[in-house]
Amino acid sequence: MKSLIIIATILFSLMAGTVCATDMDRDTSVHHSMVQGAPSGTGTEAAQVRDDDDFAPGLFFGVLIMFGVLLAAVACGVVMIVSGILLLFALVSFGIVSASVMVGLNRRSLAQGFKTFIVLSSSAGGLCAGTLIMYVLNEIFKWWTVKTAIIFGLIGGLWGGMALGFLAFYILQKLTTFLKNKLDLLTDDKEYF
Repeated sequence: MKSLIIIATILFSLMAGTVCATDMDRDTSVHHSMVQGAPSGTGTEAAQVRDDDDFAPGLFFGVLIMFGVLLAAVACGVVMIVSGILLLFALVSFGIVSASVMVGLNRRSLAQGFKTFIVLSSSAGGLCAGTLIMYVLNEIFKWWTVKTAIIFGLIGGLWGGMALGFLAFYILQKLTTFLKNKLDLLTDDKEYF
């Protein structure tokens, strides 16, 4: 968001500079034509008509660019929202969210429910990633038949995803404990009363 504001400010500055430069060019050209337009020797000045059509192409292109940036930002937001909704739909339809909630309620532990969610999510992701990677590698190197490569990819992806899930939960648990201890140290040092 900060970079979008900076870009908008720069574009606005460029547009303002274009408008000022256009007005200055018009003023100097009218002044030069008034000085050069008078017939020599008659003492009279020719009537000058100033052309104020208020058309600034730089301003128009600046507005077009800003409109394009706005449309791109809206498109990115829509893609992120739709991706989030589809991910949530996939997690619910695979039963990952439901199973995590049920484990958490059954064991009366939020940590166990979260651990189940992490492990199941990474296992599902590992299944997809392992299958895809093994299929692509088999197409390149021609190791086995396609069915064998997919089965090895499913098994390897499942094991790798589970291992990654347990590792991620362990790291998150240690990070949470570390941050909680840091926060307790910060609040213990200050006396409020």
